[in-house]
Amino acid sequence: MQFERWTDDAEWAWKATIRPYPARDGKEYEWQASVPSLYRWFTNALPMDSRKLDVSIGKNPNGLDRFEGYVPPAMRNGMRLASIALYALMLGLLWLIAFRILSSPTLAALALLPVAMSETFWNCVAWRTGPDALLCLMLVGTLAAWLWLSGWKQFVVVSVLAGLACASKQNGILVLAAWCGWLVFTGRGSSRAWRPLVAITVAATVFCLINPATWSGPWRFLTESIRVRTLWAEAAATRYGKYGPHTWWQLWTDALPVWPLVPFYGWLLWRCRREAWFGPVAWWGSCLALGTLLTIPSPVTRYLAPLELGLYFPAMLAVLHILARVSRATRPAASVDNARPAGNAGATAAK
Repeated sequence: MQFERWTDDAEWAWKATIRPYPARDGKEYEWQASVPSLYRWFTNALPMDSRKLDVSIGKNPNGLDRFEGYVPPAMRNGMRLASIALYALMLGLLWLIAFRILSSPTLAALALLPVAMSETFWNCVAWRTGPDALLCLMLVGTLAAWLWLSGWKQFVVVSVLAGLACASKQNGILVLAAWCGWLVFTGRGSSRAWRPLVAITVAATVFCLINPATWSGPWRFLTESIRVRTLWAEAAATRYGKYGPHTWWQLWTDALPVWPLVPFYGWLLWRCRREAWFGPVAWWGSCLALGTLLTIPSPVTRYLAPLELGLYFPAMLAVLHILARVSRATRPAASVDNARPAGNAGATAAK
């Protein structure tokens, strides 16, 4: 299957002009409820001149909005450069995570190759005028805090970042689910119940604080969000044709033609199960991958970014960690073998 490439500059350029402040009327509220709040704050902070933006909004036969018009090249290029910068920050964080695990700058760089070379990222995330690059940065930032912090600092910072991930894009909730699941599995006694609830409360508070659409009532915001997503889901088959909707198995086989390697992937993670970094990284990656497969019904390429991130990065860490461990284990033996001929020669000379 050839995945759809989106060219929706007009749509996201117009959405970038939506104010992040409380809505002035009902229509603006609808836009605020449907566009990620953190992305609105981010794009409104960019030094862009939108005065020449000329976009008209119509309706598709399925009821969804259609954006057409002129986007000034400076505005389009500015938004794309911003996405590229966010993507570069994501790669930098991934490199730091890998470096702290593998203790080698070269191996850390190699761990980034699948993500850096994937068309999903460089064509549909980094080069796209949309919130996907911001979402990926928040997902990786959550993992970094998860690994680098401990105690109450880890609890608070990861919960806050999970809330920001949700505010970056709706499927950011996958990393919040991963964090809450981790708190359940690793907690003891009553902490298995209250810690996830507190984490959800912290994340929800952050989400609401930066999303003015929730200030007039979380229930109204939830109702509007469900209405928009329902319209999108109902229109998927007619708007995208062969691109949706799909079952999770079709997504798996179409999006990842290397799926027969999954048993090997499991073996890699099993070999690293005793490492301190293994638990958080494997759980984070599994929740992103499986959560994407089970919740995203349409194989639009950019939707696969969390899935690929959750599979490729943990797998590369496991492969490189095993290779580094094997290399360290063979070095002493090699040095002993190299020393033996010299010792034998010296003994022969003495005789």
